[in-house]
Amino acid sequence: MKQILHHSNNLLIALSVGLLFSLQSCGEKSVYNEYNKIATVGWDFGTPVRFETEINDTLSAYDITIQVRNNTDYAYQNFWIFVESTSPSGIVAKDTLEFLLADNTGKWLGKGISSTKEISGLYLENIKFPELGTYSFSLYQGMRSASLKGIESVGLRIVKRQ
Repeated sequence: MKQILHHSNNLLIALSVGLLFSLQSCGEKSVYNEYNKIATVGWDFGTPVRFETEINDTLSAYDITIQVRNNTDYAYQNFWIFVESTSPSGIVAKDTLEFLLADNTGKWLGKGISSTKEISGLYLENIKFPELGTYSFSLYQGMRSASLKGIESVGLRIVKRQ
């Protein structure tokens, strides 16, 4: 009887793993997903966090999100971030984004069960990259603090739309 149970457990595990991979392949297709850590002493104003990615498909549409991980040392309800994107030919676009990290009562928003919370914000939706090549994205903290504490890392995610 033990041998039959052991065999059925292995079969159940194999089916579960197969189902997981098949579900994952039907969902979004992330072509880039990176995080950069911020020094614990703080994120200096004017110091960029840089991301670079190679784009080899100009026909597909993409969504770009920016992720922010903060902890309870962060002193504000919101977080402003400046984004500077550069195309392979050197064309620069600048944007400003605001993230709400806490509600009016001070309760942290985002996902996470510890003192670290993560929140994502849509930066660009349904865009097509006009050129093949390397794109760079530079993120700057826009809170005007000389050294901003409580932001642990920021990330950039590019997803190909289905």
